[in-house]
Amino acid sequence: MQQKDKRETSAKRRAHGIGIILFLFTIFAVTFFTFTIFSLKANGLLDESEDDAALCEEDSIENRAYSEILVPNLVNQSFENLQKEYKENQQFKICILDKELNDNIDIGHVVSQIPQK
Repeated sequence: MQQKDKRETSAKRRAHGIGIILFLFTIFAVTFFTFTIFSLKANGLLDESEDDAALCEEDSIENRAYSEILVPNLVNQSFENLQKEYKENQQFKICILDKELNDNIDIGHVVSQIPQK
C-alpha cells in the first residue's frame, strides 16, 4: 500500500512538473511573438495603418497601358509625404508593390519605382 502511495505521489509530481513546464513555455511563446510583432512594426515591416489605396498588385501595374508622361524621380523620398502630395494626381498612382529594407534608404522611403526615371 505504501509503494502504491509513493507511485501516485511520484506521478502527481511529474504531472505537476509537466504542467509548470507547459505554462512556462506558453509564457515564453507569447512573449517571443509579441516581441517579434513589435520589432516588425518598429522597423516598418508590419504596418497596418496603410489604407488599401496605397497597395497595388504587380500585375495591375505591369499590364497597364501607359501614356507618355514625365514621372519625377521619387526614390529616397518619404512614401507618406508623396502619397499626400500626389493623392489627387490623375496621371499616375503612387502605391506599394513590395516592402524591402535598404541600407542606403530610410525606412518608409521609396526604394524603387515603376516606370523608372
